Amino acid sequence: VCFQWKGLKDYLRLNLVPGVPATLAYLDYNPSEPVTVSPDGKLPKPLVVQLQDARGNPTNEPNVKVHLGIDEAMKATPPQPPVKTDSKGRASFGVLTLSTKSRVIPKPCEFNICSTNCRGRFTLGTKATIGRSFINGPVLRLHLTCDPEKPVELNVDFKGKKTFTVAEELPEIAVHVLAEDGNIMCSLRGKELSMKLLRIDCSPKNQKTFTANPAESTSSGGIYHFRKVKVPEVAGEYNLQFHFNNGKHMISSSVISLTVQPDSPVKIAPQQDPTIPSVSNQAKTSSRNLLKYLKLDLTDRFGNNTAANLTGTLTLQIISPDPAVTEIPHFEGNVNSYQVPICKGCAVVQNLQIQENTEGVDGFQYILRFTPSFPKSQVKTALPHYEVPFLFYNDASKQEEMAKLTKKRTELLKQLQTFEDLFQTTKNIYTELEAVIRDAQTEESKFRGELRRIGFNSNSIREEQHVGPAIKTCEVQRQALDNKNKRTFMPAAYPEEPDVLGKIGHLAWVEEDDVAAVLSWHMRGDIDVVVTNTMEKAKDVYRKTNGKQQVVAVDSIRRRNLPSVLPHMRNKSFVPTGNPKFALDYFMFQKDPETCRTVFANFIGDAIVLDTLDDATKYRTEVTKFSACPTLLARTGERIASTGKFGGAQNRAPSLAQLHGNVFGEPPVKDVDRIQEQIQLLKKLAVSMKKQKDAKTELDKQKQKDTTFTLKKKDYEALKKELAGVEDAIGRMSAYGQEEERRSLLVPDLVRNSPRRQGPSTPVAKYPASPRTTPNDAGVNGVSRRGRSTPAPPTPPSERKRRRVT
Repeated sequence: VCFQWKGLKDYLRLNLVPGVPATLAYLDYNPSEPVTVSPDGKLPKPLVVQLQDARGNPTNEPNVKVHLGIDEAMKATPPQPPVKTDSKGRASFGVLTLSTKSRVIPKPCEFNICSTNCRGRFTLGTKATIGRSFINGPVLRLHLTCDPEKPVELNVDFKGKKTFTVAEELPEIAVHVLAEDGNIMCSLRGKELSMKLLRIDCSPKNQKTFTANPAESTSSGGIYHFRKVKVPEVAGEYNLQFHFNNGKHMISSSVISLTVQPDSPVKIAPQQDPTIPSVSNQAKTSSRNLLKYLKLDLTDRFGNNTAANLTGTLTLQIISPDPAVTEIPHFEGNVNSYQVPICKGCAVVQNLQIQENTEGVDGFQYILRFTPSFPKSQVKTALPHYEVPFLFYNDASKQEEMAKLTKKRTELLKQLQTFEDLFQTTKNIYTELEAVIRDAQTEESKFRGELRRIGFNSNSIREEQHVGPAIKTCEVQRQALDNKNKRTFMPAAYPEEPDVLGKIGHLAWVEEDDVAAVLSWHMRGDIDVVVTNTMEKAKDVYRKTNGKQQVVAVDSIRRRNLPSVLPHMRNKSFVPTGNPKFALDYFMFQKDPETCRTVFANFIGDAIVLDTLDDATKYRTEVTKFSACPTLLARTGERIASTGKFGGAQNRAPSLAQLHGNVFGEPPVKDVDRIQEQIQLLKKLAVSMKKQKDAKTELDKQKQKDTTFTLKKKDYEALKKELAGVEDAIGRMSAYGQEEERRSLLVPDLVRNSPRRQGPSTPVAKYPASPRTTPNDAGVNGVSRRGRSTPAPPTPPSERKRRRVT
């Protein structure tokens, strides 16, 4: 303070200190402007609160608790406790992560910032506690945007019936995914969608899932169709559900219940074919038993039990595969056919026996035929019959021996099939594991090549456990870059509309902080101008904002012919200091560079940026010797006008913090995207290496079992030899039985046609002389030919049907 009386002066120095804390202020946020929160919920800058007195002066009151107040519909992660102020009277809550407590239905933006829907408007405030008094800070309005790439709902357009026949085609199904903003996601790919049918009316171990993919691989509208998808060939109850999985997000649709019914019956057969029975016409009941129990079901072409409401008759008959054999065994009761009712789609045959002492060829294989019949009103076409072969014997011991051989052959066939299935399964496992290893090696080479492309040396990663430390290193680097306070143009962006480029401050980035500060201050009157392509759109923006918004139309700007080289390079009379450079060259335009360069040239002209004011003054002094000098800006904040004026508050830029967000933003850090891509590739590399390692381990385990497989192959060959022996024994017995039958048929004819049994009128010369010995003197049916004293009388013609006697 200066005191003056006439020619006398005296000074008194006063130290002004702030008053008691009375208000709260935010360092990096303007309460009058809404704060846009990114889809991941993070605030753009740390939330720092400053204590101020009643006149807005910062106070240095330490240890004052500041509480954070959040909208009831929101929550902070992690929850924020009260924070105490530091020695400068500041309390920092860091970069907050906010989210809604429950899902919010997207709605039109209340701030007219978003071109699409957003999650709405929320508030955030602070409160300081000093003793028993409270200081309420200003309320920040939060604008929560929606992520257009985050799926939240999978909608299915399924129209039509819910009951189908096996192998029938489903109707065309349209599927689309809704993003968080309520719009259809158009960026998804067809391979990220799948349809699954799961059978639910069976035990969990028998459940089988049927999968299908959409008909299109890409779709501009985001709607995919599933066409010509057939229901499974197994009847039952199914759950139909659609899934979306892009590796980052995974959602499922609601479940649609379907019923798959069997088709029309095409055959009648048991679930498993019975073994070939052997029977004889002995008095013993067990020897004459054809079938003890056999259940036959009506099935469709896929083997599903069907026709539960059909009733009919199943006729059983014994036939001969050889038309020359006319002797057919009869069923018990001496009948040649037997009928069983078909009820609810099945028929049961129990205790089916042949007649005691029935006729038949010894050792011959007959066929037991099952013929279904239904009323024409129920089944339009006749169903084919089912057949079971069986062996007929007159000798009980031979029947028993043949039954043992047949049973032995069946057991050997089952054992051989088990070995063959085991060998085939092992071969398939080898093939699949080798294919997995090849695919994993191909993927590993691909990911290593992509890592080399972005400058990451993966040679140090030899095994899977080496990937984890590399990922941690990349995450630490990314976290360090994320924590760096990024400079942004804080005023709200103008809503995206046709022919609107945006505000000047949002159209360009400036990389260096000091240059950004001086350029933002130099263009402070133009930095919030909205740029449009046409004058009509500029007038429209002017009307919408009631004339409060500055606008400029590109078609009204005259393109300036700015010099391409700096003034000192045109004359080359001196070597400047301070690294002169056109101010226009510091801007990095976000979109439409040519148009934006024209607009910015209209505002900033041919201004030049140098390092310091001394460099600028020297530069102007030299340039003015041969030409006019444009406006000069110094990185330290000074400005020399084109008229040569400099100095004073009007020609000095404030600090970056004092610009309060009205500053050109910082370009995105390229290293963040590169490190993020490295992390993703390293994770994929780890997956491929793990897949390869697991497959190799499993393959080694399988190969270690080869010693046991060698023994099993020896057992397999031994079983094959044993089966060949059993087959030979069955063949010999069958051949022996047929030879005995043939001889037994020849003996009565020889007796009847012998010369001693001929009448007087029959010439003896017609019959050849019988040899003294026959090749087989054993005779037939236990009677020797050579020892026969009196031939048996010939059988009358009416009684020539032979009956076996044992």
